[in-house]
Amino acid sequence: MSATVIRDAVWGDVALGPRELALIDTPAFQRLRRVRQLGFTDLVFPGARHTRFEHSLGVFHLAGLAVDRIADAPDAPPIDDGGRRALLAAALLHDIGHYPFSHAVEELEVDQIRRHTDIARDLITGELAEPITDNWDVDPALVAALVAGPHRGDEPISETTSILRQLLDSSLDVDKLDYLVRDARGANVPYGLVDVQRLIACLTVWRDPDGRPQLAVEAKGVSALQSLVFAKHLMYATVYWHHACRAAVAMLLRAAQEALRSGALQPSELERCDDAQLVAAFTRDGMPDLSRELGSRIADRRLYKRSIEVGVEHPSFERLERLWFRPGQRSTLEDGWSASLGLRPGAVLLDVPEPRPIVVDLPVAVADGQAHDWDRVSGLGVGDLDRFQRWVRKIRVFATDADAADVVSAKGAELVG
Repeated sequence: MSATVIRDAVWGDVALGPRELALIDTPAFQRLRRVRQLGFTDLVFPGARHTRFEHSLGVFHLAGLAVDRIADAPDAPPIDDGGRRALLAAALLHDIGHYPFSHAVEELEVDQIRRHTDIARDLITGELAEPITDNWDVDPALVAALVAGPHRGDEPISETTSILRQLLDSSLDVDKLDYLVRDARGANVPYGLVDVQRLIACLTVWRDPDGRPQLAVEAKGVSALQSLVFAKHLMYATVYWHHACRAAVAMLLRAAQEALRSGALQPSELERCDDAQLVAAFTRDGMPDLSRELGSRIADRRLYKRSIEVGVEHPSFERLERLWFRPGQRSTLEDGWSASLGLRPGAVLLDVPEPRPIVVDLPVAVADGQAHDWDRVSGLGVGDLDRFQRWVRKIRVFATDADAADVVSAKGAELVG
């Protein structure tokens, strides 16, 4: 019996019972109300202010539909009520460890910056363990494994756990099904069109040659799967990697990097912050001057200006892209560029979007009981998707204002090589 019903903007009524409310009403979950799902995207698309709280409820809703579908698949491992409860708890908590604004924060080369999945594991097995045990009657370690994957030293996961985990983390997981639709609606763009109902109805399980269960899609769901692939590509092209959004991300990362390096901001504090608290932290006394300036500019939407764009055809693209994995070297390069142009440190910022190829690693089950890779059934292979993304991926150089951007642009060939 539900204790309450929440009217979700995307999926309609979502029924919540006492066990769900026991997690939702915790401070850790309530923080998600104050962490926007799309970070700085509302600076360009003002309607895109939905939060990770709403998204988590949507993932919970879709997880219930998906697990009920999978449980009836002929080759599925047994999924009892305990497994279903564990998945639903994991769906609610899958974003519980997220930093404010951006995934990118966890890539900074600063001691003790943890991945958001590791933070989630500690929360689920720590302060959230009691409500999970008391209200859900499942092992918090199982919920943590579904959210973050098996922990080092853990026993190999069971077939059931493997399939449940794939529902939360795979090419076709309920996380993507929710955020693509929700993000497109929030941004008011027609690009995130995904036939979610059809995809869930076509979910099945296929056993690979070694007998291991794999999440699969029935052949009649190929078109719906294509809608997801295209929606993801177009959302990156038009929304997620919009140049103004990326300027704000570059500013945030440099502000956080300076604050963490100086010791004015501790990693543990960063983990507990929401969006507004982090921006406010950058502007408080004792912060490095660059962090204070960048924090103030973010708060007032005084974004750095785009000066150079480097596409995948550029001979320096691969060299610059590797700096995504080396943020310390990236900031050194930024300040070297600034000095060479007579600008102060931090006046030039380099944005390298995360290398994130579009892949579909789900088998597609066909009528004869065999399964084929998606490219054989859809006519689109990895090479096609790579070409599809070539015009989207851009490395950008930003500068403090239009005048500085002109200076940087005039020396662009010398800077980027």
